[in-house]
Amino acid sequence: MVVAKTLRICEILYENGIDFTNYKLTSRRNGKTTYIKLEDIEGIDIDQIIKENGLSEDTEIGKMIIALRQAYNDTAAYPITPEQKRKAELIPRINPRQRNGNCKNIKDM
Repeated sequence: MVVAKTLRICEILYENGIDFTNYKLTSRRNGKTTYIKLEDIEGIDIDQIIKENGLSEDTEIGKMIIALRQAYNDTAAYPITPEQKRKAELIPRINPRQRNGNCKNIKDM
């Protein structure tokens, strides 16, 4: 479920021009790790995207991408299907070989 939801959100964001290689997924505040949320994304009308796609502004997308990376690397407790793994390979923050922000459309897979 986490993997499918993360891939769906990443697809929506990439279709709207978001390149997560330009964002830090986490930060430290008062000794605690915090994750980037959808509402933290700049450069596009994120409020409109959230509304149009039934998303929540406080979704911790940074945490979800890290969890997807762990699933991709087989270090997570939840499974990832071969099809999901192929889609995840297109996301630069998941696949270390996909360093640039020129991400293919996940839907094309």
